[in-house]
Amino acid sequence: MPGEALTTEEEFLAGKNTYVEDGLIKSTTFGNANLDHATKEATVKGKSIEPVKEGDVVFGVITNVKDNTVMVELKRGEGETKVTRRNAQIPVRNISNEFVSRTRDFYRIGDIVKAKVNRIDDYGIDLETKGKGLGVIKAYCSKCRHEMMSNQEKMKCLDCGSIEDRKWFEKEDEYKPRERDDSRGGFRDRRSFGGRDNRGHGGRSFGGRNDRGRDNRQGGRRNFNSNGRSNFGGRSR
Repeated sequence: MPGEALTTEEEFLAGKNTYVEDGLIKSTTFGNANLDHATKEATVKGKSIEPVKEGDVVFGVITNVKDNTVMVELKRGEGETKVTRRNAQIPVRNISNEFVSRTRDFYRIGDIVKAKVNRIDDYGIDLETKGKGLGVIKAYCSKCRHEMMSNQEKMKCLDCGSIEDRKWFEKEDEYKPRERDDSRGGFRDRRSFGGRDNRGHGGRSFGGRNDRGRDNRQGGRRNFNSNGRSNFGGRSR
């Protein structure tokens, strides 16, 4: 059956109606498996099923939310597309056209998502949810696990009233520049530190001198008179 493990890729090569996932050779269709020890090839004899391909739209459930990716268990494809590989991910770069500072502001475990297949290789399936029409189609409250509804820019729990963020599929998804955060020191005048004024550290100017400058401090410094002779402490020798 589709998704059933037949053997490992260390022992055999993936042949007709099979694929490799997590080191295992799995079937893409219903039929009889054949492990040819002469050619070291694993095949399945049966009716071929067209698996998902890049550009297809699929539906799945969020199983884990990490800092740099969101894990998805695929359930089905759109239309006649058949899902033969269950594990997929949404890399942080593919989540939204907006700047993503926290993946938890876009997805939570248990959410049902609609996504587009971005890339397929031996390591897995990468999904994409950029743009309107892709993203969460059903959200569940992270506190009480009841269904949430879209409330303008936020999601509201129908049971406990909790308000949360999501990448809702009906919401516009346009590029927004990263907001300046003065509380964290972002993009501030580099001459100002910790709320001090523009004279520098602790009211002093750069170099540890105060605002009166070097020229006004005569005591103990060598100066030169009009005859080119040096003066010490303001007196001629």
